[in-house]
Amino acid sequence: MGEEAWTASRRRRRRGAAHAAPKTWAEQSEEERAEHIESIVVSIDAKWAQLERDGARARLDAIVAALRARKERPECMLCLGIGKLDTTAAQFQLAMLLAFRARLEVRRVLMQQHPPGLCAVTIYDPLFDAQDRALVARLGMALPKENQCGEYTLDRPTLVYMPKCPRALYEALLRANWDAVRLRGLVLCGNDLDAYMAQETYPAMARAASVWHRYALPTCDDAPPGALDAVVHTFFDALELAPELADGPRWACQPARRGRRRRGAARAASPAREAGVSEPSPDTPAFWVLSRGAPASDEVLATPIHPS
Repeated sequence: MGEEAWTASRRRRRRGAAHAAPKTWAEQSEEERAEHIESIVVSIDAKWAQLERDGARARLDAIVAALRARKERPECMLCLGIGKLDTTAAQFQLAMLLAFRARLEVRRVLMQQHPPGLCAVTIYDPLFDAQDRALVARLGMALPKENQCGEYTLDRPTLVYMPKCPRALYEALLRANWDAVRLRGLVLCGNDLDAYMAQETYPAMARAASVWHRYALPTCDDAPPGALDAVVHTFFDALELAPELADGPRWACQPARRGRRRRGAARAASPAREAGVSEPSPDTPAFWVLSRGAPASDEVLATPIHPS
């Protein structure tokens, strides 16, 4: 009797311990996929509600109002390097991106009808899979035609959101838009580029530092550390903001530098500074002539946009 009882008990535990493995995206029905995408949208909305509770709305509204008042008001948006969209960090960042879109009144697009090149909001990360692409479509955004490794030429004033991207990606974007008209039309939201060490391998970034203005975006205590630590960079023209908003970032988590310096080691100076030569002025042709930078790294090179 005792042996039978132990046998029965073991069987009950096995039945109770058995859990069906969650279905993969490929295994889900169309209805299940739609429900899953809607659950992610609800989660993104909840992330913005958390941001609002932490007082993000007032600062973001002030920054966007100043952007809308510029002659080069952003007409479209580009987002790179946001990661997998079902992660907590990416959802906080996506909530910020959608808040920008709503306040800038950037139009939504039907995915089958967007014009060539950049449309209202173009978004891409090399980690995107079929689920991410479905969410992009659900949110009325578009994928670029190809991964240009950051070298997107911006023919219209554009807000570019690049949270936690490798330094080479920022350099590639600046190089692709290295003239006065395009730089004035660029609003770059991402890592605080001023916190990076100036190196001759990133000449566009080092030279642009003399003409950019920086404004910290709001963050949230509930977000993963560093996920929302971002700066709005404008080039040449400062934003008209109240003094308490026109300050640099004060973060606990600074952008991670690629490669460590020995403790106490001095920062690398640019070749011009080492030679005792002042950097050229933006009013001179020399400012717009850049030396060759570092080639794209494995962090920037990625898979095709639409895998077969």
